[in-house]
Amino acid sequence: MMKYYGLLGRKLSHSLSPQIHSFFGNDNYACYEVEPDEVEAFLRETSLSGMNVTVPYKKTVMKYCAKMSEAAQKIGSVNTLVKKTDGWHGYNTDYDGFIYMVRHAAGYDVCHKKGVILGDGGAAASVRTALNDMGADEIVTVSRKGPVTFSDRTKYRDAGFIVQTTPVGMYPGNGQSVLSLKQFDKPEAVFDLIYNPAQTSILAEAENIGIIACNGLPMLVAQAAKASELFTGVYIKEQKIREAIGLMEKELSYE
Repeated sequence: MMKYYGLLGRKLSHSLSPQIHSFFGNDNYACYEVEPDEVEAFLRETSLSGMNVTVPYKKTVMKYCAKMSEAAQKIGSVNTLVKKTDGWHGYNTDYDGFIYMVRHAAGYDVCHKKGVILGDGGAAASVRTALNDMGADEIVTVSRKGPVTFSDRTKYRDAGFIVQTTPVGMYPGNGQSVLSLKQFDKPEAVFDLIYNPAQTSILAEAENIGIIACNGLPMLVAQAAKASELFTGVYIKEQKIREAIGLMEKELSYE
């Protein structure tokens, strides 16, 4: 019996998910734009065997899950649903995608190091959980409203790595940044979850001073790979993930 999958969200016209899942061998994948008051009915009536979930529904779908993974429970959001006999099972593959981004795409080790997360939105929760599980020493969340704000430099200036989770600098806001790397003493690496543009202002700064700089495309592709594995039970090798990243770079006209 043919199985179908998709992406649940509100505005999905620019999503790369169908192309990525097609590359991983799943052509039965489509986008489903659903209004907030239609989510419950959609989850109850859909014939999909699994779906990815994007903003603004990552928290909404939790109450419709029969079971949730440990990571999803820790983070407090679900971005992947798989239909089982007892109902929807919820997972958070952003967690897996971020770990891939740090360890494999960037080749960086956060263990026993102090890190800074810029922003306190939903993406920050996935990042914080992953960093804790990877053994980061201290993690400081910096945001406009605090408790640690961008002006509290003494509380984060000594961080070894920075993770930028806000939408500031995302296309079409190219060139914008929440802060400068000049506010840090000796940073070793910068990770920006934004993938369009390929190089945000803070990543350009990182490259200019010769430290690790990684955008969010590896995370996007790797989280999709993990979701595909949950959907189909077929393991996706790292080489395939790397190939998909290269394909998406071309799709986004990086080259």
